[in-house]
Amino acid sequence: MTVNLSNPIKILATIDKTAGNARAHTITSYDFIADNIKEIEKSLKNSGIPKTAWVGIVVRIHGGGPVSRSYRYKVTTTELLLKRGARDWFLTDCQKADGYPGQESTAQIVFAPESTKQAAVKHALEQIYLTVRVDTLATL
Repeated sequence: MTVNLSNPIKILATIDKTAGNARAHTITSYDFIADNIKEIEKSLKNSGIPKTAWVGIVVRIHGGGPVSRSYRYKVTTTELLLKRGARDWFLTDCQKADGYPGQESTAQIVFAPESTKQAAVKHALEQIYLTVRVDTLATL
């Protein structure tokens, strides 16, 4: 399954089909998904990873559990996998998942492709180099 994120009707239909009768703790809002993706893109941009290296990045969005910790049982929530293409994000997997009391919704970046890993490592090393160099200059 590959559904372009720019098509909210198909995205929500896929989620509804997967969730079945579960509604209380599942992801039911397209805006929730879009907001998570905006935050992920902002994080990637702020980390210095070039946009060309975003291709193939996978984002896992997991719905949260009940807010009340007095709720003792696990609930059904939704887990989405979104993959970055050359221009857009695509929903590649949608499945039921377990949510537990007090568990918040999460969005996790998975650096799968080698080019993305290399860009992330290169940026991290550049930051370390700059930090060391600034510290060295400050002590002179």
